[in-house]
Amino acid sequence: MERAFYGDTVSYRHRCPRCGLHTLSGGTEFKCDCGYKSYNVVVKREIIETGKPRRRVCPADIKKRLIEDQDDKCFWCEREIGQPYYKSSKVRYLKRNYDHAVPYARSGRNTRDNWRLSCDVCNRWKASLVFDNEYDCSEYLKRKWSKAIARGSIVEEE
Repeated sequence: MERAFYGDTVSYRHRCPRCGLHTLSGGTEFKCDCGYKSYNVVVKREIIETGKPRRRVCPADIKKRLIEDQDDKCFWCEREIGQPYYKSSKVRYLKRNYDHAVPYARSGRNTRDNWRLSCDVCNRWKASLVFDNEYDCSEYLKRKWSKAIARGSIVEEE
């Protein structure tokens, strides 16, 4: 019998000594369709599934290209990186973030064409949301900015 870890899930893979079929179960008790039963089976091997590779940071050459191509502006809201704004009575400045156009959590893609220069506010609001296209995402984030400004939770310097 083998014990396999898939994230937080543990599965046991049994091979029936009578018919040779493999079965997955949630415990060490084994019951095969051929009628063979076994209890307290000994684990002979452990398998640990680590999942997808870890998210990597945006490479320096892509960062440089994005800053140049987007004139150091957020791809989504078109505000300049470093622009001051007020939130919670404190002056803050839009910070540079490198965002996955299609969220990494959904696609697992770190390809060059999936990176966008984003301000920290848009990146936080966008999070892992998925849109039909970049225009819809941009419009959604521009509406979020408008609502935050109208509510007074964000005040832009003039």
